[in-house]
This record gives sequence, C-alpha cells and structure tokens, in this order.
Amino acid sequence: MISTRKISARFFSKDLFSGFSSSYAKYRPDYPADLFSHLSSLTGDHQVAWDVATGSGQAAFPLCKYYKTVIGTDLSSNQINSAKQIQASNSPIFESLPAELSSETIDTHKYLTHNNVDLITIAQALHWFNLDQFYDAVNKVLKKNGVIAAWTYQLPTVNSQVDEIMMEIYEGVLGKKYWDPQRRHVDEGYANLEFPFDRDVPLPPTRDIRKEWSLEDYWNYLHTWSALQTAIKQLNADPSQPFFEKFLKVWNRNEIKTVKFPITFLIGKPK
Repeated sequence: MISTRKISARFFSKDLFSGFSSSYAKYRPDYPADLFSHLSSLTGDHQVAWDVATGSGQAAFPLCKYYKTVIGTDLSSNQINSAKQIQASNSPIFESLPAELSSETIDTHKYLTHNNVDLITIAQALHWFNLDQFYDAVNKVLKKNGVIAAWTYQLPTVNSQVDEIMMEIYEGVLGKKYWDPQRRHVDEGYANLEFPFDRDVPLPPTRDIRKEWSLEDYWNYLHTWSALQTAIKQLNADPSQPFFEKFLKVWNRNEIKTVKFPITFLIGKPK
C-alpha cells in the first residue's frame, strides 16, 4: 500500500470545483438509491451522518431519509452555496469546512464532535484529501460501531466509438499537463489509497451508475472535469471543442444512450 504521507503532502484537501459549481451540480452523476439503503443498514444508530466534500449534496440529500441529522461539508463555499439553493422537504446542514477537521472544530462542533458520528461518506473525493489529517479526524468523530464509506466512479463507457473519442480528450488533450496527479487514484479504483479500517463489511450491490443521456448531457458532463476547466482557463479557449464534431458522427443529437460509470468502494469500521 502507498503511504498516506507520500500521496498527501498538502495541508488541506484541494478545491478544484468552485469555479463551475452550478454545472457540477447539474451534470455530475447522482447515485443509486440502494447504495444509501445499504449503507444505513450497516450502522446500528442513525443519528448523525457526515458527507465529506459534499459538493452540491449528491450524497448528502439521500442520506436524510435514513439519518436524523446529515452534515454536508465542503472546502468550497461556492459548492456549499449551490447546495443550499436546492429545495427539499428534508435538507442536510451544509457548512464550509475542510475534510481535515481541526481539533478546535471537533471540540466545539455540535455534531462533528468526539464519538458522535454514525456514518461518514466520501463520494468521488477521497483522493483529494490529506489522508493522515483526515483519518485522524475520522478516528475522533466516528462512533466505535460507526462506518466510513468512500467510493469513486471511473470514466464513463458508452460504446467503443464514443469511448475512443472521449479518451482522445482525456489522455491526448488533457493528459498529465492538466490532470492533477491525484487523479490517478480514480483511474485505479482507489486500489492504492491507504484505508486503515476494518474492511470486513458487506459491499453495496451497486457496481455501476447508469444514466440515460443525450449527447448534450454527456458533453456537459465532460465539461465538469477539473482538468478541462483548468485547460479552458489557461488557454482562454476550449481545447475539446474540435471533438464535438467527432462525437456527432457517432451519436445523433436526438439519440439517448446508456452511459455507465463503473464504481468501486472502500467501506470499513474502526479497528
């Protein structure tokens, strides 16, 4: 396993999504309902759930069905503000906080305090954290019988023609120049991320996320990639634009296709 100190040199988790929080909320895939019912079945208590790096709340809102109080935190105040705009009958409490909670925050927070959290979820974000500091916070706030669940989805698959064009953008246009090095953990399905918890826990039945998308939906999803947004900002132009015509040759504008995102999990309990 890779040492957390080797892969987590920065002090806090990264904020790469503030500049396009509204698009992120609209075009990032959400998660199957059976994922959250499964996670809730793993915890004996259902008082407090903490969704870390919540973004616009894709995981936080479904947790409200199962937990009395759901706290969604994110380093990005823009993401938090977007989440707060979503109307729901039962909403999480959203706060702008880093994943790596300070001792002062843990000592004074009403919910994210010592031995008080039943479930901690991290959707598509664990690879951005300073893992040493984050796991230190987890071990303080998570109940002894609590559960921590992280997951990541890999690149989407549609068919060989669409996938090939997408990979031209992912590797050929963006590649190492624009993708953060930590992104490799997503491509590896978190296989090399340290996860110091007891993993003798049943995994969810979910093996992929499926969306029925038009080409426009798919194109907008690609533009939630942090690397593409970085490239657009640096170049003052969209380097992926020439590939839209390629997509049109294999995907009719009015056609709906099934898009699959393979998903992998790290789930455990305190040792």
